[in-house]
Amino acid sequence: MPGDGTMNELVKSDARELARVEPTPMEMIAAIARDPSIPIDRITALIGLQERMEARESEKEFNRDFAAAMLEMPRVEKHGVKDMGTKGSIPYATYQDVDKAVRAVETGYGFARSFSLRPSDKAGSVMTLRLTHRAGHSITSERFCRPDPGPGRNDIEAEG
Repeated sequence: MPGDGTMNELVKSDARELARVEPTPMEMIAAIARDPSIPIDRITALIGLQERMEARESEKEFNRDFAAAMLEMPRVEKHGVKDMGTKGSIPYATYQDVDKAVRAVETGYGFARSFSLRPSDKAGSVMTLRLTHRAGHSITSERFCRPDPGPGRNDIEAEG
């Protein structure tokens, strides 16, 4: 009946039902951790399980977006030319060509590239590319790079 508060109580009841949300796995683990009767090794095992589940979900998101990005990757034009002397020349895609062609697709699917360089036990360096996804998963690829002591290069430039 209007004015007796019944409708108002129904609305409040519906709002409480809508606000009821399932706890996250970490909230459940935190609740278990507050119970002193639960052994710490079981809590540690639960946290490890949660971390593995999150890592697997992150990897699945990475793989899904990687596959979708590959479908959109353009063919990279080869603007670089390596002069081989009497053997002619070889066209190649420069890093700048590759970056210009693929960066928009990469970032559109949540990927970012980072590079690092470390000395090798051989003469040269190991360059590492890390491809990281917004979900947290990443993969790395490494390549051994010999110094290129071409004409006019100092040792630092040859290493680079």
